[in-house]
Amino acid sequence: MEGENPNSSRMLQEAFSSLSLTDKVALSMTENQSVISETDKESLRHAMNLMGPKELQHVEDEVMIVFVLLKHLFLGISLDE
Repeated sequence: MEGENPNSSRMLQEAFSSLSLTDKVALSMTENQSVISETDKESLRHAMNLMGPKELQHVEDEVMIVFVLLKHLFLGISLDE
């Protein structure tokens, strides 16, 4: 990650390493994958290839929920509305 603080990069890698496999796969399905190393990307591709259709669908559903929550957060929309 060019021009990035080395401490910030290390913190992102540590945070990524603490995620569950499902969370890592979900993150890999997003457009912003800069925190994922090439080795991790290959491992996640392999893990996704081993998942069945139901597991992949579950991950995709979770990703959509996260996207909706983030959209609400960034737009300042209350979830109570």
